[in-house]
Amino acid sequence: NRIYEYPIVLALAGLLLPRADRRAKPSDVLLPLALGAALLALTPRIAPLPSLLALLVTMVFGVVIFSFAERPMRFGLALAALFVAGQFRTQLTAGHENILDLERSYFGVYRVALNPQLHRVTLHHGTTLHGAQSTIPSLRLVPLTYYHPNGPSGDVFTYAPAAAKPVRNVGVVGLGAGSLACYGHPTEHWTFYEIDPVVARIALDRRLFTFLRDCPPSVRIKLGDARLTLGKASRANYDILVLDAFSSDAIPVHLLTREAFQLYLSLLAPHGVIFVHISNEHLDLEPVLAAVAGELHLASRVRRDFQVPESDAAEGRTPAVWAVLSRSSRDLGPLWNAARWKPLRQRTDVHVWTDDFSNIVQVFSWR
Repeated sequence: NRIYEYPIVLALAGLLLPRADRRAKPSDVLLPLALGAALLALTPRIAPLPSLLALLVTMVFGVVIFSFAERPMRFGLALAALFVAGQFRTQLTAGHENILDLERSYFGVYRVALNPQLHRVTLHHGTTLHGAQSTIPSLRLVPLTYYHPNGPSGDVFTYAPAAAKPVRNVGVVGLGAGSLACYGHPTEHWTFYEIDPVVARIALDRRLFTFLRDCPPSVRIKLGDARLTLGKASRANYDILVLDAFSSDAIPVHLLTREAFQLYLSLLAPHGVIFVHISNEHLDLEPVLAAVAGELHLASRVRRDFQVPESDAAEGRTPAVWAVLSRSSRDLGPLWNAARWKPLRQRTDVHVWTDDFSNIVQVFSWR
């Protein structure tokens, strides 16, 4: 249920490097042991460092390790020491969490953990947070993290004209823990499109999360790639279509293309809105959305929700960036002129992505 085979194979590959002189020396064992001891001793100090500084420290150790490349045993054992220290760092980062579930699928490793100090259960996919639920009874059905009511999600599901309909039809690409379902009403129909059956199983497991059980709307989960399953939803008439698949390290580019948005528009009700979650540690997706909005003549706004009050942060709200798009500015209602909802930031060098063209490197956040 973890990705162990990759570092193991890399260390073995180091040991098996072909070299003319393969005779082992005592230093071939002692140096990696010393390196490993240094890494283990420094890891608790490196873990809390800012990511850039931690990266620089890691690069220094990397240079040292690759200086051993002429000695296969020294090189392979040094790589093994680095990976052991990395695993130790992962355990440190987990902190006081109690692991409730740990599963691995084709798409990566999912970890559900209870943090007694913060009184919440969290869902992580690799290093990415995909939802949380409070263990405090009064907060059990409050969407947390990126979905908090005081954040952009609360604005859209409160102020967008499509949200005022007595019976909304809502589609959500990306299930996570099912947090968004708590914005629904008993008479509504919500459809979640999820590519990974493991995520669906976690969200439906009442021992882990209860959003889908306890929140009001009628919920369906459709498994499969959203671009394909949405393409089969010929009778869909979504008032709100949420795209929540872009916060991970690896994003599904084919869900951000011009052709993909043409599909979304074909499934949107006459005054519906498309709500897109673009929080991402590594990629700046705002200019990509701006380009597709310009190409398709869509009204658009973005809320960069970085200033989180301490009271909300203690409750479980996290910084987030969400954009909303529609056919007309009237469909955005108060969001169009709201002070905290801004026009999408454009870049002249970022062109619309299509099924034939995308440029991840161009929007990489070099910070």
